Amino acid sequence: MLNEIKIKTIKNGITMADLSKKLGISREYMYRKIKSGDTKILEKIKKILD
Repeated sequence: MLNEIKIKTIKNGITMADLSKKLGISREYMYRKIKSGDTKILEKIKKILD
């Protein structure tokens, strides 16, 4: 999942740090939530990247 998100951020021209800022959370916390499979965060990421 993490690799897919990284690929989509590159295609959209944003960094992972930018993504975490848009979510309003730290980059480290975002990574933990992605790795744990937190559906709430994943849905928010999907909305930002699509």
